[in-house]
Amino acid sequence: MTDDELNEIEARANKATPGRWKHVDMRRHQIICENKYICEDKYIGGIEDYENANFITHAREDVPNLLAEVRQLRAERDAIIKTVSKNSHQNCPGTSFNCKCHKPGEDNCNEENCWLEWARRKAEKAEQT
Repeated sequence: MTDDELNEIEARANKATPGRWKHVDMRRHQIICENKYICEDKYIGGIEDYENANFITHAREDVPNLLAEVRQLRAERDAIIKTVSKNSHQNCPGTSFNCKCHKPGEDNCNEENCWLEWARRKAEKAEQT
């Protein structure tokens, strides 16, 4: 997914009615926000079941949260790649944990993978503490 696609999704989300949406009428599948109707079955082509209405209701919060998560993860990935590009094989962390892409004593290391594996292991260790 490109940055432009993320921006388009964000623009659509920003134009939607703000606030927490609620699914209030199980028979007519009405969705409201602060007593204002967002939609009900006749406006969106017939929500036939609770699961669809529940999905639409939560999309108002889920979409912005997912966009923020994607952007954060991309920023973290880009920071790692930037670090990798500044370092040479001599600084490869693979020798400290015998990663699969590095064989000690050989210069056939796929350096970027070593750094990514090192970062993944460091993150896992941090989560355990």
